[in-house]
Amino acid sequence: MFELDNWMEIFLIIRKNKLKTFLTGFAVFWGIFMLIILLAAGNGFKNGVMSLFGNRAKNRIDVYGGRTSMPYQGLPNNRRIRLEQKDIDWIDFQVPESDLVSARITNRSRVTYEMEFSDCRLDGVYPEYVVLNGIKMIGNGRFINKIDMQEKRKVAVINKRLNAVLFKE
Repeated sequence: MFELDNWMEIFLIIRKNKLKTFLTGFAVFWGIFMLIILLAAGNGFKNGVMSLFGNRAKNRIDVYGGRTSMPYQGLPNNRRIRLEQKDIDWIDFQVPESDLVSARITNRSRVTYEMEFSDCRLDGVYPEYVVLNGIKMIGNGRFINKIDMQEKRKVAVINKRLNAVLFKE
């Protein structure tokens, strides 16, 4: 073990080289401080991403129509590819691993109620959309269901802002 002479020598060297000792101590402190900051930033970034996407379905795939890159049988290139109901039915039938399949069609339109109106984006979706996107219903009301689809009911789910614009109360 260390004897008293060894300790005395260490303190003597530290006292003689004050600047070197201070700079070495500061460098060790700064390295540990930076490590803690980087770990905290990485953990904060991970938590932020998880809070943004945590409610969405895991193992989810989004499919979009896109545009063509080449002409085909006299049709021009850069045509818009529109997915149809038969494409959704094909995915549901041909991919047994898919638990939920939902489509979304988006349109901009004016929504009116009595004398109030608002221009907004309308999304037509299937009932499974609420599970796939982790949508939480707040307030009174419910999300669209299969009976609404079968009976072709005229129902809509609106957000708080549109509710305040249309129904003032």
